[in-house]
Amino acid sequence: MGNDSARFRTSFFHRGLFFKDHVHMYEVVDGKAQEIAYDPAMFDLAKSGVNGSTLPADLGFAGFRLSSHLDPERDIAAFLGASYFRAVGSEMQYGLSARGFVD
Repeated sequence: MGNDSARFRTSFFHRGLFFKDHVHMYEVVDGKAQEIAYDPAMFDLAKSGVNGSTLPADLGFAGFRLSSHLDPERDIAAFLGASYFRAVGSEMQYGLSARGFVD
């Protein structure tokens, strides 16, 4: 998102089958937190088989992922909802993963 010269990139997960709760995303601009508005155009659903025009315009976010500017397709870390995260180690293999359950 944003600055193309940044070392890390952020992209979002939209809500779906397993992550149904809306997670509000914010960015800090000039020292102030501003909510990032959901926009369906942020997502390329062409290869998913999902017709994006059938999804609600205000679907919302389920979480986000971080990647390196050198390899934007591979996650460094991902956070979904309040109960799941994963991260890679120095060898770029997933080594840390956690899932919580809410009763």
